This record gives sequence, structure tokens and C-alpha cells, in this order.
Amino acid sequence: MSLDIRGIWKYQDLLKEYSELQERASKAMITLGLNRDAADKECRRLAAEVDRYRTDAKAAHEEVKRLEKEIEKLKKVKYRWDTRARCWWPVEGTNIYDMVQKVPYVPLITPKQEGTK
Repeated sequence: MSLDIRGIWKYQDLLKEYSELQERASKAMITLGLNRDAADKECRRLAAEVDRYRTDAKAAHEEVKRLEKEIEKLKKVKYRWDTRARCWWPVEGTNIYDMVQKVPYVPLITPKQEGTK
């Protein structure tokens, strides 16, 4: 029986190459797994950030709507320049309770006070 030594060496070389490939493949799988986990964490963080921005944007939109309504109310009120007080005062067609809320004070001049001046 004759044994070809070249075949045994070739088989040994193939086994070494196979074990090296297995080792590289397992390292690559571990690296990919770690990369996948890191990417998954990053995706979750970004999704949470997007949700937070959506909530903030929705709150800001509601605030803008509220301010627009307030502006419309203020546009309905007519103001005039009071030279004595040196400021703008609401006039005609305004509700006294709205005026009290919008300005620091509303001067009330009674007929007796008008006569004394």
C-alpha cells in the first residue's frame, strides 16, 4: 500500500485554512452582532427624540393657535392715545372687565371729580 504524503499535507493545509475561516467568521458575526445592537440602540434613541420633537411641535402649534385667538381679540379692541397718561387706552365698544384684565388700571372719573378740575 502506497501513501501519498502530498495529499496529507494538502489535507492539513485545508484544515488550517478551514479553522482560520471559521475563526474569522465567528469574529465577524460577533462584530456584526455588536454593531447591530449599537444600531438598534441608536434607532431607539432617535425614535424617542423624534417623538419628543413631535410632542414639542404639537404643543408649540397649540400655543400659536391660542396666541392667534388672543391677537384677534386684541384687534377688535380700539385704542386711542391718551396724552395725559402717555399711553394707549381702550375706547368704545369694549367690556370693562376685559379692559381691567388688559391694562394695569382703568381710571374712573366720577361727575364730581370732573367738576372740581
